[in-house]
Amino acid sequence: MAPHTSPANAFSDPSLPTLQDGIDCIDRDRNLSPRTRREMISAIHSLAVWLHRTPAEIPANHVFLRQGLQRLHPQTLGVSDGRFANVKSLLKRVLGAMGIATSSRSYLVPMSAAWQALYDAIPNQYERVSMARFLRFLSGRGIAPEQASDSDVAAFKMALTEEDLTAKPAIAAQSAVRAWNRLFGTVPGWPQRRLTPLLRRKRVTLEWCDLPKAFVADVERYLARQRGDDPTDPESPPRPLKPLSLRTRQYQIQQAASALQQQGVDISKFVGLADLCAPGRPRLVLQHMVDQHRLRKGARADPATSMISGMAQTLLAIAKHYVQAPPDTVAEIRRLASCFHRHRTGMTEKNRQRLTPLDDPSRVFTLLNHPRTEMALIARMKRPTRRDAVRYGTLLAIEILILAPMRIGNLAALNIDQHLKLPGGRAGGEIGIVLPRGMVKNAQPLDFVIPVESAHLLRTYLENMRPLLLSRPSRALFPSYTDRPKRADTMSKQITKLMKDELGIEWHPHLFRHFAARLHLRNNPGDYESPRRFLGHRSAETTFSTYEGGEMRSSVNRYDALVAETRGPAPRTELRSARRTQRSLGPG
Repeated sequence: MAPHTSPANAFSDPSLPTLQDGIDCIDRDRNLSPRTRREMISAIHSLAVWLHRTPAEIPANHVFLRQGLQRLHPQTLGVSDGRFANVKSLLKRVLGAMGIATSSRSYLVPMSAAWQALYDAIPNQYERVSMARFLRFLSGRGIAPEQASDSDVAAFKMALTEEDLTAKPAIAAQSAVRAWNRLFGTVPGWPQRRLTPLLRRKRVTLEWCDLPKAFVADVERYLARQRGDDPTDPESPPRPLKPLSLRTRQYQIQQAASALQQQGVDISKFVGLADLCAPGRPRLVLQHMVDQHRLRKGARADPATSMISGMAQTLLAIAKHYVQAPPDTVAEIRRLASCFHRHRTGMTEKNRQRLTPLDDPSRVFTLLNHPRTEMALIARMKRPTRRDAVRYGTLLAIEILILAPMRIGNLAALNIDQHLKLPGGRAGGEIGIVLPRGMVKNAQPLDFVIPVESAHLLRTYLENMRPLLLSRPSRALFPSYTDRPKRADTMSKQITKLMKDELGIEWHPHLFRHFAARLHLRNNPGDYESPRRFLGHRSAETTFSTYEGGEMRSSVNRYDALVAETRGPAPRTELRSARRTQRSLGPG
């Protein structure tokens, strides 16, 4: 029987069998018991559901199945670890029953002779890797070298997206185009046609060097004042802006000038920020941003985005405090800013969705215990490697964030001598983490305690794991390969990846702060003061507006229990009626 084709996978060799062939093979195999056949077929259908494909669209190939299963996690799928492991085991039995060896060849369609000759002539390994899938794709479509065109690039990107095994399809397609154009004229016989790079968002913001020099000089004076270069300046802000906020403020000014230019304003005559805040111009800036936003998102898109709202607030701050514009001008900008005020309070909807899986108590239990369990396993290794030490450090970072929900920048910058309070000698006991005002974003000092059980794991890291990460002396708790403190974004990526790979949760480190407040409020409805203190919020209003409603479920449960207790047991007639209703509805 001819193998079923895989219409959803443009990279699969059509001569290879699919899992639908596996189902047919299992149905014909009378050496298998009926129960075993049912379990193997059920495993095939489970994988098809997880991959959003039919069995006829899945190649019966170890490489494809391995890559597909690596992108799945039982927690995300809503199945137990045992079921997930059983499906993988049964799929191996299916391929064995089909006579497909573990060392079987790749599922990818082979290159045609013409493309293979060109591929073999590519001198650079990076370019060979970048081009391999694209050339197989062209071979599968029956496209000769002289026929390749830009439309094939678009189809290649779509095929990568549909296959869902490449993490970033657009980047993979763009890499193939760039490699193709680099090989143009350098590899003998290469097609004499350049491919057009994929269109990315067109840059419309003016570069810093494109702005008038007098205007740039005034902006630099403004940024220096916001940075607090001269603390004796009476106009210096009470709290200087951090480097990231300064970069954001500079980019907003570039955006505003660019918007005015596109609205027909001659910015070549600008001599300072006063020109940016002149009557009528802030409205032009904001209107241009609204038009662009609706062009991308649709005519009904809400204009009160964080970008537009932030621009309005920046223009208001510049006009009021730096330019010291007339009161009527400031009032007009304030009115415009109020139009884009973000009335939404609390966490973003995206963060709420990411916290939703933790409504399940079993998943909360898993999250809270996973770091300690895994660190204990690594600690028992006789000869841990540097990779084990890196993983141990990431698990320790998660454990610290659970017990001491600080910001990721503070965590990455922890210094053993300055911020850890270790008991004297080798005695056990708690370990303190103290962060001074100058280190914290809102200048609120933080004082956390790592309890005995977790403090033991921290000591194990300091004594056995951290030395594996060092090439020269360093006092950073989490050293990088340069022995300086690890970058906050690097640590964030490591934590996010571990949470996804090992717990199946879409996560980022700041969510530990939200999770801590949510967990407390679920068990202590109405107690916003405790989260305010352990999160280090300056204002109780910040805590309340962010986490209001987080304790609603526990409050509702308490109310339901109060109603049940007050009304007493249900009458017997009511119980009989409820049972009849349940039987009529069935077990679901």
